[in-house]
Amino acid sequence: RLGNRVTSFAEFDRDIGAAAAALAGLPVASGEAVSVALADPYREWVAVLALARRGIATASAGDLRSSQVVGDRS
Repeated sequence: RLGNRVTSFAEFDRDIGAAAAALAGLPVASGEAVSVALADPYREWVAVLALARRGIATASAGDLRSSQVVGDRS
């Protein structure tokens, strides 16, 4: 359970895989760090774990030393 959302591990894993595939086009190489700031806790965890699958470390959104910020556009 993340917030009000209840999901299965299989669904969570599918969402992470889909996000990792979508992130393949980012101009960030394995070993770099990015900041993640999403309002929805489920989407934030999906993003963090998808980036990890691609070998990209995540940092607090307040860390201005990271090379890229992935966040909500709303």
